[in-house]
This record gives sequence, C-alpha cells and structure tokens, in this order.
Amino acid sequence: MLLDQAKRLWLETLANFGPAAIMAAAREIIEQHDYLPTLKKMLDACDHQLINLGLPMAKDAYIEACNTPSPKNVQDWSHPAVYFAGREVGWHRLANQSEKASWPEFQNCYRDVCQRVLSGETLVVERPPALESPAQKDLNQQEKQEEMKALRQELGF
Repeated sequence: MLLDQAKRLWLETLANFGPAAIMAAAREIIEQHDYLPTLKKMLDACDHQLINLGLPMAKDAYIEACNTPSPKNVQDWSHPAVYFAGREVGWHRLANQSEKASWPEFQNCYRDVCQRVLSGETLVVERPPALESPAQKDLNQQEKQEEMKALRQELGF
C-alpha cells in the first residue's frame, strides 16, 4: 500500500515531463551519484534537461504563449516549442479562456512538443514570405505629366 502511494506520488510529480526527459535525467543522476535519486533530485534533473535545450518551464511557456501579440509566426519566441504548443491549443482559446480552462491543455501539448525536441526533432516556425515592393521607376517630367493627365481623366477632373 505504501509502495503504491510512493509510486503514485512519483507519477503525479513527474507527469509534466515526457519519458525522454525522465530517462535522460535518470541517466544523468546515476552517472553523477552513488545512490538512486530522491524525487527532488529527479525533478531538478528533469528541469535541467529542458533548460539545456533552451526550453522554458511549462508555466513560463504558457505565459509567453498567452501574452505574445499577433501575428504569432513573426514573433521572437524563447523556443519554437512554445509557438507549436500554443498553435495546437489555439491562440483564441489562450487569449480568451481562463487559465483554469486553457492551462491543462497547454501543459499537455507543451509536454508533447518538448518530448519531440528531446527526441531530436528540430522545430522551425515558418515565417510568412516577405512582401515584395513593386519596382518603381523614376519618371521624367513628360511621363509625370502624362500620368497626372490620365489620373485627372480617370477621376473626372
């Protein structure tokens, strides 16, 4: 019974991290320590795995996703994982629903995206193509007068 409670505590505490982060953290701790880790050391090691990859903590990522202005795909994100998790949850939901409603879904999506990053996937936020400015040539005086005459006729002046 006590063992089941301890397992449940570990499971609930580490639920924010994917299997890859937990395994990497466990390897790190086992390599550096003589004893099996405590839950606190395991949490710290899992956080360290995310930080090593430049991933913000889930709550920080949530706040960033909720507060970043539109258009979202042109912003400078702390990590592309924040953008992908926010896009999956939906920008409208993040902006308009309460934290109580949107945080759990964001947390799950962010965990999944972090898992992909920890597995080696490279995330790239595709930016929209830049608008091309129309090529304008310099008109000489006679061409300017002709353009002006055509414009006056078009407008009825």
